[in-house]
Amino acid sequence: MENNCVASEHLPEKCQGKFSAEGREIVFKYPEYGQYSESTESVPMCNFHYNWLKTLWPMQMSGETLCDAVENDLLARFKRRQIFRVWRHYFKQYPKGDGTLYLLEGHEDDDIPLKGDKHIWQLEGVFLYDDYRNSAIFEIVPVTNPGVMKWLSENKLIYLYPAKTIYEWISEETGEIVPEEELDQVDGRCSYEKVENTQEYTNISRDFEMFGCEEDIKDHFRRNHEKIEAAKLRKCLYFMCDELRDPEIFDWNSVYGDCRVEMGDVYLLKEALVNGNQKTISRYRHAYPDKIINFHAIIWTVYVATNHELYWNTSFGSTPDFYEEEKRYNRFWKNVVELFVEEGLAKPLLCLAISGERNRDVGTQSERNIMHPNSTVVKMLIPEYIHMHDEITDGLTAWQYWNCYDNRLFKNGDHTNDYHDDEVFRKSDLIGEFLRPGPEQEELNEESDKIDGMETEEIQEEKKATNQEQVFQDIMNIYGVGRKGAEEKLDELVKNVIVKHD
Repeated sequence: MENNCVASEHLPEKCQGKFSAEGREIVFKYPEYGQYSESTESVPMCNFHYNWLKTLWPMQMSGETLCDAVENDLLARFKRRQIFRVWRHYFKQYPKGDGTLYLLEGHEDDDIPLKGDKHIWQLEGVFLYDDYRNSAIFEIVPVTNPGVMKWLSENKLIYLYPAKTIYEWISEETGEIVPEEELDQVDGRCSYEKVENTQEYTNISRDFEMFGCEEDIKDHFRRNHEKIEAAKLRKCLYFMCDELRDPEIFDWNSVYGDCRVEMGDVYLLKEALVNGNQKTISRYRHAYPDKIINFHAIIWTVYVATNHELYWNTSFGSTPDFYEEEKRYNRFWKNVVELFVEEGLAKPLLCLAISGERNRDVGTQSERNIMHPNSTVVKMLIPEYIHMHDEITDGLTAWQYWNCYDNRLFKNGDHTNDYHDDEVFRKSDLIGEFLRPGPEQEELNEESDKIDGMETEEIQEEKKATNQEQVFQDIMNIYGVGRKGAEEKLDELVKNVIVKHD
């Protein structure tokens, strides 16, 4: 047998061994003395065709002779297989956007479904599905787009390519088309002519035959999609281990470094938070009674992934769009915040919601490797769960922390003359404006600064108040006066302090 691939005629553009191929060991069964005997034969076949065959069938063939077995059994398996193509359709007038996806079943030589100037077709993948042998799938042109994988995992319809040649029966007497099923009812005196139909199809959903998509196909691409999502999860965990290392907030590496976070847990908990599925959320909370740290690792991963710029447009890190699904968006973040509060993690969550975090060295990773701040979470935590004047980390209030955190980006390059080519991480102005004390609060802070210099115990107690309303309430309680009396008493105290200090 020659050294070229025996299956080169099947999808020849994919064949990798038209002129040279590796010998594959295949069991050859043949009749001998009234029973079947077998031997192992070497059949030249390229990697593509061999992997296709290996996926769908056992490596054996039967026949009177070796050539007969190869031609009529081994290669016949390629001919019997239906081929599925995933097409993305655009109109030429509207080439932008996601287009429309279709799954079509046909043969080796099928082309684009519809032809004409109004259509743009982009092939997203080609695969074979064998529902007779272990429901195996072999990807001829692998589906690499995660969005297409997700669509295939949920797709409900498959369309059949129309037959290559369609014939119609024309009545010679009336000139009208006679449906084939009515031919027997035509008057025997009337003759009809068989003519080729040259009709051009223009609409898949209307003109093509359809049927339901097999669950095996959905499951195959669902698993492929989950593998990609799991790989993203690992990258997200690397980011958390490398960048979330502030011991005053929490050090991911030392606290959660040994936890095995499963992508399935992260994804399912995120979906439960999006949909408000309290039963699932509760089940996850109570699934780790002796390993609460594992549950904390899962919810931190959910939060970081959904704020990580690299994953914003993927199912792994996506959240409902505020402008399209405001109700679901707010419900998701409300559920996230409540979960962190119940687990006693409100303050570290607030810190990361204010500052975010980033990979610092662009020489090793992308500048887009950033976990963004989140103003929605900040506003949900303050003041319902955390007061403005509460210390959230290292003795700092939320406003003080916003002013002092440092997420500079360190760029590689020569640093000469004390000049460092660093980029300051832009703080969220929206969060800053929300946390900024009002004019009355700033006045009180100035007065508190003056009082800070005094050494009396009474005045040092006064300086602890950073909220004007709290100061007034204390004075009202101490002196038994109303609001106006409290304001007058505060003015009197401040004047006395200044006079004594002078």
